[in-house]
Amino acid sequence: MNLGNIKTINILKVIVVISSIIAAVWAFEDRYQTKASADEKYQQTIKTIDQLQQKINYDADVRLYDQLIERKFLYKKLIKQDPKDEDLKEEYKHILEAVKRIKERLDKHRDK
Repeated sequence: MNLGNIKTINILKVIVVISSIIAAVWAFEDRYQTKASADEKYQQTIKTIDQLQQKINYDADVRLYDQLIERKFLYKKLIKQDPKDEDLKEEYKHILEAVKRIKERLDKHRDK
């Protein structure tokens, strides 16, 4: 699964969640709500959407991190087979940088 597919899946998940939340809000009859309770429910809905989006982003980063680690070991093996190939070494360096960036994002998310 490449990064484009992961982003597409995540966008579809967010659309489904938002649609479900909107349907649930509409199902609740307005005549029984006060403005304060409606505002409170709206804020809870927004908070829930934000939490779900953060979870989706975290899950995508975990999958990407796993894929990058696999690629890292593959390139390390390929470099051992052909130590003179500069293209492999350059790509390996880019993979290491990407692993570092994703690890930092995962660490930030865990700290929250």
